[in-house]
Amino acid sequence: MASPPAEAFASSTIVVLVADLDGYAKAFRIRTDVEMARFLDRYYRVAEDIIHEAGGQIVKFIGDSVLAAFPEHGGPQAVSAAVTLRSAVEQLGQQAGIPVRLGVNVHLGPAVDAELGQAPSRRRDVVGRTVNQAFLLGRGPGIRISEPVYRKLPSGERTPWSKNKPPAVYVLGEGGEVLTGLRKSATENAIRW
Repeated sequence: MASPPAEAFASSTIVVLVADLDGYAKAFRIRTDVEMARFLDRYYRVAEDIIHEAGGQIVKFIGDSVLAAFPEHGGPQAVSAAVTLRSAVEQLGQQAGIPVRLGVNVHLGPAVDAELGQAPSRRRDVVGRTVNQAFLLGRGPGIRISEPVYRKLPSGERTPWSKNKPPAVYVLGEGGEVLTGLRKSATENAIRW
């Protein structure tokens, strides 16, 4: 089978948001699969509404994780969506009696947004080092944004963020675990600050 032409895989600068429910696996050890499906359905719907309203698009859901993309200048909107989604997840968890919290990472850089695979499983995806780095910003509850996203925030919205490094990762509230395996030189090469 022939591969698509190279131009089908052009890179462009985007904002990547990855979100994950902290405590999800533990919470659903004692619940049924039907309860899990109902909760995920509500979570997916809320995430879709919030991200779409902020100007982003859901790329995919993977279990309790969300991968979304925003336009290049959508950093502040992605951060706002992350904050709103975190509050919405807290409400969903309280309403359902399920102790989960949201962890979100937001990063800006070049990535390929394209249709991948072959029919019938051909799907849109977003791939590249920027996506990988978004996952490497940290894990656990809280919101973490990279230096390029932080720089896009209006100065009045930067105050609540605390800086962790290396590399620079800004955290709002409890930050979960900030991963240190990502080094500045790799970040500079990938996103060309």
